[in-house]
Amino acid sequence: YPVALSIMKICPALATGCTIVLKPSPGTVLDCYVVAEAAAEAGIPAGVINWVPGGRELGAYLVSHPGIDKVSFTGSTEVGKGVAQTASARLAHLSLELGGKNPSIVFPDAAAPDNIDSLLDGLLLSSRFARQGQSCTAGSRLFLHQDIYDEVLGALSAKLGAMKVGDPLDEASDMGAIINASQFDSIAGYLSEGRES
Repeated sequence: YPVALSIMKICPALATGCTIVLKPSPGTVLDCYVVAEAAAEAGIPAGVINWVPGGRELGAYLVSHPGIDKVSFTGSTEVGKGVAQTASARLAHLSLELGGKNPSIVFPDAAAPDNIDSLLDGLLLSSRFARQGQSCTAGSRLFLHQDIYDEVLGALSAKLGAMKVGDPLDEASDMGAIINASQFDSIAGYLSEGRES
């Protein structure tokens, strides 16, 4: 997914004839090297796409730099507020894609007997279970119509119970590792909050 996020930033810049400075999340730096290698193999000249790994200090520097005409940020709402404030102070063009709460809504016709497997697969793919819950685009809430609530919830619970958690490089694994301790703590906090409420 970090590769897809990079491509979503790179392609519009290249299509409009612009160079790009890409600062990946510190947790996904190696993914950018894969994209950098592919860009070099594709013949994109050096200096057109520039990868700069670093932390928040580097991000703040880039957002405030007068040589950066456009800032595109994907991340948390809290960090996005700071990015917007810094970029707007110098009237830089700005695009923000910030953490949202994406619901999945299921109506009775989607749970027809001949569609239930497809429905469950779609819910798992678009939910917090894909990429171990580490995706800003994943659904975070599920709304089920009352006529199908018990049926869909039961089938979904059974499918989740059968998932194999293991080595992310093992094709038999359905769910792999959490990227770092901070992300693990965040997920554990949501689980705790859910149990309490």
